[in-house]
Amino acid sequence: MSRSGVYAKAGVWSLVAHATQLVGSVVLSVIVVRMLAVEELGELALGRQMAALLAVIGSLALERTVVRFVPELAQRGETGAARRLVLSLFRLRLLAGAVVAALAILMRGPIASLVGIEDPGVVVVAALGAIGFSVAAHLRAAANGWFESRRVAQAAVLTVVLTFVATVWALRAGFGVMTILGIAAVAVFVGAAWTWPAALGPGGADGPMKIGRAHV
Repeated sequence: MSRSGVYAKAGVWSLVAHATQLVGSVVLSVIVVRMLAVEELGELALGRQMAALLAVIGSLALERTVVRFVPELAQRGETGAARRLVLSLFRLRLLAGAVVAALAILMRGPIASLVGIEDPGVVVVAALGAIGFSVAAHLRAAANGWFESRRVAQAAVLTVVLTFVATVWALRAGFGVMTILGIAAVAVFVGAAWTWPAALGPGGADGPMKIGRAHV
């Protein structure tokens, strides 16, 4: 397949992934707003924002390095070097995310008091979820670097469906904010696991090996 064709397919699958996440988020938000009390909604929003903030802090912006160098190495046929780069940065990012999450958990009491969360357990769940969000972002960047955007889109659909079904069940069963945050974290980890093979190298019609054969 030509390079322009690979780019076009990758763009289409990226659009599918973003559209799925956006629609799923909107629909789920409407359901959550109707089924949670105002206080719970505020706590849920704070928990989500905390998870996002901790994920950003622990990310070290390493996905930028992945997006920059993986396609370049792959196009030169240096798939081994690209894979080693992905794995090295993954370990670094996982370590940084774990350290940030551990610090947040240790300081869960002061953090909960500072932001106005009654249950410090919400901070714990948000911190653990942040690791999942950070890992998932890294694997998405790596998979996109290999032009395996189809796998990323599949992971997005899987994550959205799992989150939606489990959250609706939890709300109907009367579970609270911690459970909802935990469900989101687990779903993200599942999506990351689905993305893992594509993050490690070529394996589909859109893989960079075909670009290498066509252009090297």
